[in-house]
Amino acid sequence: MKIESADKTTTPFWKKGLLLGAVLLFTSLLFAQTLQFAFVWDDNVTHLQGNRTLMRGQVGKLWTAPYEGLYVPVAYTTWWALASVAKQQNRRGIWLSPRVFHAANLVVHLLNTSLVFLILLLLFRGSVGAMLGALLFAVHPVQVETVAWVSEWRGLLCGLGVLVSLYSYIRYHMALDTVSSASKTARWGWWVGVLLGFGFALLSKPAAVVLPVMLALLHPLLPQASWRRSLTVLIVGGLLSLPIVLLTKQLQPDIVLQQWVPLFQRPWIVLDTVAFYIQKVLVPFPLCASYGRTPTLVLSQTIGATLGHLVPLGLLAGLLVLGRKHRVLWVGVAIFLVGFAPVSGVVGFVFQKFSTVADRYLYLSMFGLALVLGYWGAQKPRAWSLGLVALVVLGWSFLTSTQVAAWKNEEAVWSHTIRYFPHQSQPYTNRGNLYLQQGKLRKALHDFSKSIHYAPQIVSNYTNRANVLSNLQQFAQALQDYSTALRLTQRKLERLKGASGTKAQMKRKMLQSDAAFVLYNRGVAQFMMKQYDAALRDLKFAQRYGRRVPPQLLRDIHRERSSSSHKPKRPKQRK
Repeated sequence: MKIESADKTTTPFWKKGLLLGAVLLFTSLLFAQTLQFAFVWDDNVTHLQGNRTLMRGQVGKLWTAPYEGLYVPVAYTTWWALASVAKQQNRRGIWLSPRVFHAANLVVHLLNTSLVFLILLLLFRGSVGAMLGALLFAVHPVQVETVAWVSEWRGLLCGLGVLVSLYSYIRYHMALDTVSSASKTARWGWWVGVLLGFGFALLSKPAAVVLPVMLALLHPLLPQASWRRSLTVLIVGGLLSLPIVLLTKQLQPDIVLQQWVPLFQRPWIVLDTVAFYIQKVLVPFPLCASYGRTPTLVLSQTIGATLGHLVPLGLLAGLLVLGRKHRVLWVGVAIFLVGFAPVSGVVGFVFQKFSTVADRYLYLSMFGLALVLGYWGAQKPRAWSLGLVALVVLGWSFLTSTQVAAWKNEEAVWSHTIRYFPHQSQPYTNRGNLYLQQGKLRKALHDFSKSIHYAPQIVSNYTNRANVLSNLQQFAQALQDYSTALRLTQRKLERLKGASGTKAQMKRKMLQSDAAFVLYNRGVAQFMMKQYDAALRDLKFAQRYGRRVPPQLLRDIHRERSSSSHKPKRPKQRK
């Protein structure tokens, strides 16, 4: 089916507004508790107060250089604006109120939900279908991470730009049927809206590179659509997004990703990702911040786990076969798959060293499923089927309300993850760092030991546990962990011998920085154990690798070394 050139729906305007208002109110009630939540994970440490450029208000720098491996100046500029409102001051200094950022996340999610509702109204002219599709997009449990986590402001802004572009593109095609001068002006206005939305999305998060494909996929549902226009959209959109693609790949080269996968194995990673997401959409429990599905884990799966992928993939194939006469079903499923394609395992990305899959990667994809449900609801389904869908939505809402609570604070996030996915290292590391900051050393020691158990090859796990042991005055055990961390780092440096090129130099520099950090900490521990010569040797090598060693520390070691060597020896007592 194709949409008509104008919205001739018989539903009164007030009724459409009432339905949209009900969706937005229901969504607000589900996510209202996030306004009381704290910053978690990378929120404050990396993106907000940890970003000196942002805190100093140097907005120009946010546009001239990337930050943390991404070029997303729109996201950081808007964060700067929010930070200026959220700043609080007390005796301890300046701090940011999380409430402002959580409120902004919720507002943008509501805007995105409104755009989904309007797009479905344009396409199918059914207010009930638009309400159902918008509800799916708004309250499905996989959307919780994007809304409740402040750091995913980037994903919300990206979604806003993409949905604005989609809406503008549909309106542009609707205006092609008329030839009046006013209509021609409107067409250009809608086309400008497409480009502005695309640029806004691209500069908020690189995931927006999928928009040209989404626009092309919508063509079977649009009036005046042709394969030439589809090809034009793909070419123009591809050219516009190419600089962002190249810059992102340059900022995240394979050599620093730690989970590089050969090309011939990547299709299997992609299939695993697709199967996993289908499962989570159908049965969204349990959900968490990190699933630990690294390429290494996926490629080492047993035959039983591998065959388990056939179930969700088979369900998807069966659905497409049964609905082969419904073009919207194919379009919606294709948009769902395209939405997470950049982070499906086709190319490497930073978070893949922890997990290829994450709930936030489905935010754009859920528009494809909303499209399918909106179309179904517009076909005037029977009352019993509407009731069944209503029960499903209520079930989603219950799961969403419980999942939101898992993002209350840092400890809640990682305790929830460990509860359901206990066999991965990173959640223990993150919770251990939190306990270390809080002075809960015994709990931190337990979590760092678990991290080592599940990932004995990761250098930082040993360094973290050694730091805790040093704080507990268990210096002998701390030295063992520091030495293990240094040995692992040196092995990685040896593998790079003879390697040339920018990527190898980058990796070598990172490893040398890690080695300097370990050497410095081991030197301090040796000083506390009065092993002065060993301490001076480690600190000297740390300086050689670029680590700054406080001059006062070196003076203290030399003083203690001198005083210990000049102490008079006790005379032996004669028998």
